[in-house]
Amino acid sequence: EWDERIRDLEKAQARIPDICDAVGLRVKDQSNTNFCWANAPVHCLEIMRVIQGEDAVELSPASVACKINGFRNEGGWGTDAIKYLKFGAVPTILWPANAIDRRYDTPEAEAARKRFQVDEWDDLPQTFDALASQVLRGFPVAIGLNWWSHEVTAVALVKLDGAGRYGMLIDNSWGTGWGQNGRGILTESKATPDDSVSPRLVTA
Repeated sequence: EWDERIRDLEKAQARIPDICDAVGLRVKDQSNTNFCWANAPVHCLEIMRVIQGEDAVELSPASVACKINGFRNEGGWGTDAIKYLKFGAVPTILWPANAIDRRYDTPEAEAARKRFQVDEWDDLPQTFDALASQVLRGFPVAIGLNWWSHEVTAVALVKLDGAGRYGMLIDNSWGTGWGQNGRGILTESKATPDDSVSPRLVTA
């Protein structure tokens, strides 16, 4: 069943990365911040807006992480970020992506935040099967990986060989210089998440 679904999506160019590339939605770049845990859920929000037919808008992970942790450059959890996204994220034109700076926490930014919210989301089982099923249904997933101490965005299931091995294509948050234009493939064991959250419906 996975093989057939992968083939159908690839043939139709309907995978999540295909949709992102078609509208010019780029991978994130967390630069010198420790905000991977906010970058992945915020990127999921960006993707879901495009899937729902909205224009691609770059959103600021710092506008989420700073409000959660009091403007400290610290690590965190994707679940905390996606819970906060019920209040929304701020476009980077109002709050630069990696700016840990209270000057950007303005009334204008707060008003804009309301247009970019996660209304419904799934807390998935921490299994590769659940992850694979979610991305095959067209939903990006923010996955936390303890072995890497890192959070990334899962965007497509891939078949690795003819022996029934699968992997997960991810959007990282280290800019386009990492992997292939910011993307890479993790094997099933490496991609099995330790936390796994996925927006289902976003404000548009």
